Amino acid sequence: MPDSIVHLWSRDSYTATLDHLNDQLTNSVYSIHSLVQGLLDHKPSKHAQLLYAFYSDDEASQPQYAAVRGFTATLQKETPKLHCRSVELRGDTAELAHILANELLSDDASLEVLYQDGTRY
Repeated sequence: MPDSIVHLWSRDSYTATLDHLNDQLTNSVYSIHSLVQGLLDHKPSKHAQLLYAFYSDDEASQPQYAAVRGFTATLQKETPKLHCRSVELRGDTAELAHILANELLSDDASLEVLYQDGTRY
């Protein structure tokens, strides 16, 4: 099992059309659930971390992605060997690789993190 996994499939803005919403759920909560099931099927013996990163903006809520936070928080409690963190990305993400690398190296136990124009909150 890898030590670290970054999930960054959740990129589109929320749209209330059924087809688009279904695609967004497939690329967020459904894919995270499948990924975690696959990892847990291997009965991990060491600790690993999963970063779920998604894009949002100040003008529009992203409920289809933000809902994954609840799943990762529950997973954290039920599966202590898998540390999960949601990383919300707003504004300028020119330093995306740097942001995600810092999160992977961070000792912070936060379950949720927001980056606004590259600043961590």
